[in-house]
Amino acid sequence: MTTDIRNVCEEACRYPDCLILGSRRFDKDVPLRSRFGNTITRFVFLASSGVALYDTQTGCGRLANV
Repeated sequence: MTTDIRNVCEEACRYPDCLILGSRRFDKDVPLRSRFGNTITRFVFLASSGVALYDTQTGCGRLANV
C-alpha cells in the first residue's frame, strides 16, 4: 500500500493539473458482488462522462492542484 501511495504522489508531481487514480486489478478470487458492483459503476461512469476507467471504486487518488 505504501508503494501505491508513493506512485500516486509521484505521478501527481509529474502531472500537477491532472486527477491521478490508483487502480486495482481484479482476479478470479474477487467476490461476485464486488466484481458486479465495479462493472456497473464502470458502465455508469463511462456513459455519463465518456471516460473509461478500469476501477471506479479506487480508494487511492489525488486531485489536481487548483
